[in-house]
Amino acid sequence: MNKSIQLFSIIFLLLTFILLTGCASTSEIVPAGKNKYMVSGSNLSIGASGSQIKTDLFKKASDYCTSKGEIFEPVDTSSVDYRVFRGTANAELTFRCVPK
Repeated sequence: MNKSIQLFSIIFLLLTFILLTGCASTSEIVPAGKNKYMVSGSNLSIGASGSQIKTDLFKKASDYCTSKGEIFEPVDTSSVDYRVFRGTANAELTFRCVPK
């Protein structure tokens, strides 16, 4: 009996850890019209912030433009925080790379 309680406790702790750490992902940067690009991201973690995802997207877009020798210019953004039983945190960014 004692071993089954220990096993249950270990499984419970592992599941709790998985739910709290979640899974974050960011899309590839894709063309979104004339000299415009789009990137999106999501995070399954409980309490995840859409604003934090948006910050990560800004950095990825800025790095992308810098690698092309250009300057990052945001065009449009949106973000949603994690909502219990309603959805994951996510964000989208549309941007341009403009010549220096």
